[in-house]
Amino acid sequence: MRVVVIGTFPAATKERIVGSFPADWTVFAGTAAEAEGQLRDADVAIPEHIRVDDAFLGRAPRLAMVQTGAGYDNVDIAACTYQAGACGPAASPAPAWMCTSRSRCRRTARCGICPTYC
Repeated sequence: MRVVVIGTFPAATKERIVGSFPADWTVFAGTAAEAEGQLRDADVAIPEHIRVDDAFLGRAPRLAMVQTGAGYDNVDIAACTYQAGACGPAASPAPAWMCTSRSRCRRTARCGICPTYC
């Protein structure tokens, strides 16, 4: 699992973020500019005050989930749905938007959010 956490964090906070994930996961925490090269292989993005739109998703073709904090006003839900084929809230204490590629989706019927079968 490759996780990219995007935000401006002091060094000690970056260490705590990376240390909070399973040891066998690849986790990067840094600014948007620093994360740019990490997005191509990311499975999960956790953007802090970063717009998740067509341009962002285009730089993250493997992305399976966007995890947000207190809200999701920075996430373009239509772009997630269009780019990935499925987008909807995940069961989580904080909002998470599952952006599942058609090749990974295991649904056999309409999810109610997708414009086409997943």
